[in-house]
Amino acid sequence: MAASVKDVLPSTCSVVIPSQDSVLKEVLPRRWMQQTASSLPASVITPSTEEEIIEVLKYASANNLRVLPAGGGCAAYVVVNGKTIYLHMENFKNVHVDTERDLVTVGGGVRWSEVIGKVVEKGYYTAWTHFSSTGVVGSSFGGGLNSFIGTIGYSCDQIHSVRIITAKGEALNLSHDSTGQEKALFNMLRGGGMGLGVVTSLTLRLHKISSLDIEEGGKVVDYVAMFPSTAFEYAAVLYGKLTPISDERLSVGCVITNAPPGMPISGPVMMISANFIGTLAASQAPLAPLLSEETKSKALFVVPKTTELAKMNEQPDGRFQNGNADMDAYNSMLNHVPASTVLAVVQLWTQFNTESPALAAKSTLVMAGFSNAGPQAADPGQETGFCHRGRRFLGQVIWVGVTGEEIGLVKPFSEEVLAVFRNEDDAQGVPKAVFPNNMRVGTDMTQMYQPAAKMEALHHLKRYWDPENVFWNPAVNGWE
Repeated sequence: MAASVKDVLPSTCSVVIPSQDSVLKEVLPRRWMQQTASSLPASVITPSTEEEIIEVLKYASANNLRVLPAGGGCAAYVVVNGKTIYLHMENFKNVHVDTERDLVTVGGGVRWSEVIGKVVEKGYYTAWTHFSSTGVVGSSFGGGLNSFIGTIGYSCDQIHSVRIITAKGEALNLSHDSTGQEKALFNMLRGGGMGLGVVTSLTLRLHKISSLDIEEGGKVVDYVAMFPSTAFEYAAVLYGKLTPISDERLSVGCVITNAPPGMPISGPVMMISANFIGTLAASQAPLAPLLSEETKSKALFVVPKTTELAKMNEQPDGRFQNGNADMDAYNSMLNHVPASTVLAVVQLWTQFNTESPALAAKSTLVMAGFSNAGPQAADPGQETGFCHRGRRFLGQVIWVGVTGEEIGLVKPFSEEVLAVFRNEDDAQGVPKAVFPNNMRVGTDMTQMYQPAAKMEALHHLKRYWDPENVFWNPAVNGWE
């Protein structure tokens, strides 16, 4: 096959054929993935033009292979195997800010870290995700949780237009003005559109920084409070007081893990972080419980700071900057998370940390709380592929550095945590829901595409645009 695939492409197009002795991590060094679910790809191809992409698609169709476009490489649920042509989009790096139309157009291989500075420099912001290392296309198509969600919605809600190469080799320009099957494809791509084509460029709406009432110098407000295990019950109740979020400018996170290096203590800690798109003065009222004297007496510290917009999603942890081939994550989008649920999750993790400290050291439990006002206003007709706009929380169990049999060992605990996270939603009859960006291998895809009509629409689009399954979508093709 090596000579055949290289024959259809110009010599300037990089084609790597792994040998039997190749190591997956070395072949795909920047990929976040659950490694036990994947194996070596048939090839890794790095195109530079749309014409080269079209030739790759023709070759894949003729040889019963599947093309997997990769931008940031941060979708840990992706499955790679011997039938995969891994299409590395790193040469599609254009970033153009259109100040006349308040838009930014990015190439299919651009990461958020390559966009934010250029956008802010021109006086704009948009719904960039919490991790600067993620790809713009993939994170936007999978929803895109962000600090501006309460006012402008998800990253997918900023999509203005898409240039995409279909399985048939057609180059399409899709937008709100599209009609028929092209409009249906455009809608699905916005939040639920994996495995429907190769995106060579994506155009997003921009918003003026001058419209934000924030600190001088274009800075937003952050607070971080850390609690020792002796104050976990207090911290859980505190999180319950801060959520659900009513102020659209506010998002509040809760993290349960072992204290990172350099902290005043070691062992289990609980951190509550608040991000406020406003001024320090305006943040006092919605965050009063966090800033109270009682909280300060219980916490190891409560630290306020202001952060420049251009730096608000920088990650100091190298694991998340460059990707990690041994990553797994469980998540559930939620509507009701009372303090009792948070405390029960904390107790579960504390027990696990005592019984399995080596595994617990690789885990982080995360609860994100945010306003659902922005997401609901962005798509009142539920036309897009993103299906859970009423949810106000995202609960996650994140594993970094889990390998081999550890993937199976951590599964029962992770599923138990999700079950506890869902206690109140289950009691109120709220359907289970998964956040697309952060799903894992084996996810029940009916939890992503709801109601059933949304799943039916996806299957129809797949049959129409990709009848030979040149691209992979787990909801249609399964997890192999």
